[in-house]
Amino acid sequence: MKTFRLFWMLVFFTFTLSCAHHSSFVQTNLENFHEFKLKNGIPVTVKLSEHSRLKSVVLALQGGKGRVPPDRAGLDTVTLKLMNMASEKYSDISRRSLLKKCSASMGVSDAIDYSTYAFKTIDTYFDRIFDLYADLFLHPVMSQRFFDEIITNMKNSYRSNLTDGYARVSTALNNDFFRDHPYAAYLYTTETLDRITLEQVKSFYRQNYVASRIAIFAAGNFDIQELQNRLNRTFGELQRGTSFETPAKAFDTVKNPRLILDAYEGLSKDASYVRGNFPSVPMTHADYWAVALAANILSDILSNIIRTQNGMVYSVWAHPYGKKSSYASISAYRTSDPVKVITLIQKSIEIAAEGKCLSPYKGNGHQDVFVPIEKGLAFYKASASTKYFSGLRTNRAIAGKMAASFILAEDVTAYLKVRDRINAVSAKQVKNAIRKYFQRDNILWAVSAHPDIIEELKKNHRAYAPEYKMAELNIE
Repeated sequence: MKTFRLFWMLVFFTFTLSCAHHSSFVQTNLENFHEFKLKNGIPVTVKLSEHSRLKSVVLALQGGKGRVPPDRAGLDTVTLKLMNMASEKYSDISRRSLLKKCSASMGVSDAIDYSTYAFKTIDTYFDRIFDLYADLFLHPVMSQRFFDEIITNMKNSYRSNLTDGYARVSTALNNDFFRDHPYAAYLYTTETLDRITLEQVKSFYRQNYVASRIAIFAAGNFDIQELQNRLNRTFGELQRGTSFETPAKAFDTVKNPRLILDAYEGLSKDASYVRGNFPSVPMTHADYWAVALAANILSDILSNIIRTQNGMVYSVWAHPYGKKSSYASISAYRTSDPVKVITLIQKSIEIAAEGKCLSPYKGNGHQDVFVPIEKGLAFYKASASTKYFSGLRTNRAIAGKMAASFILAEDVTAYLKVRDRINAVSAKQVKNAIRKYFQRDNILWAVSAHPDIIEELKKNHRAYAPEYKMAELNIE
């Protein structure tokens, strides 16, 4: 016990000391930021890293799913993938060959609020890789052959996902949760993909791959003026395009929503999947980091009660999504008893709402496993900060985080201030966040399970909600 106390005192002291120097950490990093605009108005932010030979550029395409008609969900994804395959100067084969020869990486990422187009390379090959990168974006060759290949691959991916229990429960849940919301365009199906034509892709590209939607972020040892000139000669030539707005739309709050049941014969009877979604807050909200810490605390309680003490689940967790229209979820992955698991989830939420967390002093199975949040909060703060910053070990990750900060937090340097914001959260704020966002009757629950288990859930659905409805997931 004495060893545990000494260890905890050391962690707390180290954490407190690091907090005292955090302002200098932020200030030192801010000195490495440089901002300018291209001649067509595209904002560019560069973070200099003089001791690294790796360079990375991330282009963020703003607007997200709000720019996509739900009945043609997947249109933006197809466009992004097709743009990245071949250009007027580089065939698909020469693109692949150059990236392999230079050991460089280039790719696209399709998110809900924005998309990214990025590359990283060693400085020796930067000129060659940048030329490829720019030509693919500015002069793509959108052939029918590659279009058909992308559509086929996306259909196969959709069908494959629906053979996985957690992907099924997430799809069934999000179909209902995202209904009548711009995020509904995130959920493409084989039917929506069948409605997309190559001409629609080309039109989407012309309308949306414009300066007014773009922001560029770079991290590495750059000559700022040289980079600015290079960007102006390429992306600076893009048309400005029309201005756009994709304001955040809050999710509807419904009291005691119906339980969604998804029967799938491909699942074994002892492996059901449970997930619940509910409205939360974006990164710009004052409660965001209190909610994030609350989710970490609740995840540990869920794991202790449901997995360690009862052996009823492979994994269980709570997670906030830092979207513009934000929401959070609670998930139970592969549970043997979906009726009892919801009771234990509710019990776990009640424990957290009482102001308790899993003790950082003692291992599982000991008495007094739960302690007041005040006693464990320093541990959770240190853990959250460590996890966040451990993901920023490369220039590619830094450029990507700059893009996310710009889009989601409206401040390109917001990621540098995360530790300050975590440190500022009090135990009372965490407790209030649990009660305000997690301990409510507006969680929309879904269960994917074997048909026999679904029949049992129909009889016991009141553990989740007063009513239920069956999901319809078409795997064809």
